[in-house]
Amino acid sequence: MLSRKITYIIWRSNPGGIEVLIPSLIEHFGITQCSVFILRNINDTEQDVFNGLPIKKYYGSKNNLIMLIKLYLYIIKNKDNIYHLFNAGPLVLLAAKLAFAKNIIYHIHGTVYWGNKFEKIYLKLIWELALLKKNIFLANSDWSKQRFKDQVSNIQSIKVIYNPINSKRFNFKLKYNIYIPKNIMYAGRLVEGKNLFKWIDMAYFLLKKDKNLIFNIYGDGPLKKDLINYIQQKGLEQKVIIKGFIKNIESAYYENDLFIFLSEYESFGNVIVESILCGTPAVANNIPPMQEIFGDNPDFMIDINNNFEDSILKIIMNYPILLVRTKILTKEFITKFSYSNHFRELDNIYEQFDK
Repeated sequence: MLSRKITYIIWRSNPGGIEVLIPSLIEHFGITQCSVFILRNINDTEQDVFNGLPIKKYYGSKNNLIMLIKLYLYIIKNKDNIYHLFNAGPLVLLAAKLAFAKNIIYHIHGTVYWGNKFEKIYLKLIWELALLKKNIFLANSDWSKQRFKDQVSNIQSIKVIYNPINSKRFNFKLKYNIYIPKNIMYAGRLVEGKNLFKWIDMAYFLLKKDKNLIFNIYGDGPLKKDLINYIQQKGLEQKVIIKGFIKNIESAYYENDLFIFLSEYESFGNVIVESILCGTPAVANNIPPMQEIFGDNPDFMIDINNNFEDSILKIIMNYPILLVRTKILTKEFITKFSYSNHFRELDNIYEQFDK
């Protein structure tokens, strides 16, 4: 058992790729060993991944200055903790160092670092200050590692540890006598970058080919109202259904026949791996992280350089082949994205601070 306490630092506690990972880490390392510092407060109406988990939670603020002061004061009082920062950004990393945190791990879980030239200038400067003193860097994919090197700093030592997926929870169930997918799904945050309006356009196009299709959207986020309005404008209220956030997302994978993910940028793709492990074929835009996940299996990727509608139709027609290949791919994913690999790597890294 580690002699040091672990504090996980994340931006928010509503469900997302990073956030759903933390409870499994807490379960592995122990409730009494871990705490969480949530940089942003969430609204009472939002889902919280830590609900029901008896863990110490500390909150920042929606105001950046107040948030940084609260974080600084917390670290000053707990300097010996292991601080595992998940995509927290340069200001948070710098604040942790100024508060004399001795044991810092910065975990890269993103690919976008600034939105305009002005942000690039001042954030680059803050990154340079934050990186003056070395600490451990991890990344959740080779792609996110390379993006950090290209855009932020070409630091040499960034270790890639893939997000772990619980293969006991997401376990394979064979789909029988399905030749054409009837229930098509998306799961994830309802935010910019996920191409959800295009996803609805895709549903509109496919419904012209087969009016019996049903499209289910699982998740919540700031775009929800706009998406509902867009669905109504298209006259698809009975065919495209926003189901909202569901805790047992595995049930959605089992109830649907195909997962279509049109995200423009990602650092990984938990939902893609989960869907495949459940036996539900998942296809995605052939952006670099999806190429990394699927490897030599191009049938699961949509060529964004070709005609989109033709690509989608081809996937629908090739569905029986996708079912067979999903079963084969499951065996690879169980090993590649296993809990045991992830926890073994983190055990070794955390233990470095105890020596």
